Amino acid sequence: IAGEDATLLKVINRPRAWPSFTFESQKLNVLLSRINGWKTEVELRSSNRCAFAMAKSALQVQWGQSYVAIGAPGWLTDVLLDDKGSI
Repeated sequence: IAGEDATLLKVINRPRAWPSFTFESQKLNVLLSRINGWKTEVELRSSNRCAFAMAKSALQVQWGQSYVAIGAPGWLTDVLLDDKGSI
């Protein structure tokens, strides 16, 4: 699980140290218990531009169908190609 919010990742890794998030950490741990070998990693936004752009657009635009169902929009293809070139 990668994310730019180190606090959220700390809540996942050390829930007892974050009692204010007990409800959230319990829900997350129920889901994560179904996955073998998971780990967390802090990512910079610049290294995960595609995921950030998708999340941002999902909040701003009312999609009738998901990207998976209708295919990627043109701007997403451009982001993926830019990211590929910077590796």
